Amino acid sequence: MAERKFDLDSYETVAARIPKAMKALEGYRMITHLMSPVDDLHRVVFKADLYNGDVLLATGWATEVEGDGYVNKTSHLENCESSAIGRALANYGYAGSDPAKRPSREEMAKVQRTEGQAEATVARVFADRMKTCPTCGEPKVMPSKYGKGWYCLACKGKFAEDHPGVVNGPQPEPTYGEAVGDVGLF
Repeated sequence: MAERKFDLDSYETVAARIPKAMKALEGYRMITHLMSPVDDLHRVVFKADLYNGDVLLATGWATEVEGDGYVNKTSHLENCESSAIGRALANYGYAGSDPAKRPSREEMAKVQRTEGQAEATVARVFADRMKTCPTCGEPKVMPSKYGKGWYCLACKGKFAEDHPGVVNGPQPEPTYGEAVGDVGLF
C-alpha cells in the first residue's frame, strides 16, 4: 500500500471551527445524536445537526471503534461526537481556510492511525483460509470478492477455485470495503 504523506498541522481542528460558526450564525445550535445501540458501544456512530435557530443547515456523520488508536482507548465516544460535529461544520462550509483541506485535523489523524490496517484486517478475517500464492510465494491469497477463486494481496494474481495457476494475470486490487464488506463486518 502506498504511504500517504500529509501534515496534520495544516488541518484545522473542530475546536477551531466551532467559534467561527458561532460568530457567523446568530442562532447557532449543534445537536448530536448517538445512533448506535446503547447496549453495544464498541463501534459507535454519531450524527450531528447544525442549526441556525430552527433551520437545519447541515448534518455530519462519524464512526469510531473503541480501542482503535491512542485516543479511542479511553475516549472513542467523545472523539466520534467531535468528528460528527466537524463533518456538519465542513458540510456547511466551515472547513478551514483551505477548501482543499475540508477534513478536520481529527479526521486526518484517524486516517493516519488506520493506514496499513486494511490489509491486516483482511488477513485476520481470512487467516484460516489464507493460501500461499503459487506465483510470488507470499501467504496472502484470500477468497475472491464473489467467492469464486482466490486473489493474492501481494502480487494481485487471480486464481481459479482449485489453484491451477493464474487465470487472468494481475487484476486490480479490491478496495478495503469490497474485501471486508463481503464477510459482513460493515
